[in-house]
Amino acid sequence: MPSAYQEIDQTASPPPYVLVIEDEPALAALIVLDLADLGLSAQTILPHRVHASIHQAQPALIILDVQLLGHDGIEIFQELRAEPVTATTPVIFVTAVPWVVEDRLPAYTAQAAALLAKPFAFDDLRRLVLTMMDRPPS
Repeated sequence: MPSAYQEIDQTASPPPYVLVIEDEPALAALIVLDLADLGLSAQTILPHRVHASIHQAQPALIILDVQLLGHDGIEIFQELRAEPVTATTPVIFVTAVPWVVEDRLPAYTAQAAALLAKPFAFDDLRRLVLTMMDRPPS
C-alpha cells in the first residue's frame, strides 16, 4: 500500500534507530510496527534500561512516555540531556497529561523535544517523527 510518508532509504546505511520508552506493551508494539513502516529500526525498553541502551546504540530519536510505572519521564528526559551521547537527541513525549510537560518543562521545544498527547493518531506520530528527524513527508 503506498504511503503518504517518505520512506527512509535503507540501501545506503542501516536505518536510523529509535528508542521507545513506553510501559504499555500493546502501545509500545504498535509504535515499533508503525516506525518500521517508515523504514526505521525501533526498540522498546523499560525505563530502568535507558542508560545501558543509549550506550549500546545511539538513537536518532527517543519516544518517551511521561507517566511510567515507578519512573518519571521528565526526570529521564533530564538525565538524557545530561548525557553527552543524548544531549541533543530529539525526544517526543507521549502522554495523557500534556500539561505536566508544559508545566515542568516550559521550554521543552528549545531542548529538541516535542509533545504528543495520548490518545493520538498514528498519522500524527508519523508526521512528528519525520519532522523531528528532519525528514519531510513526500
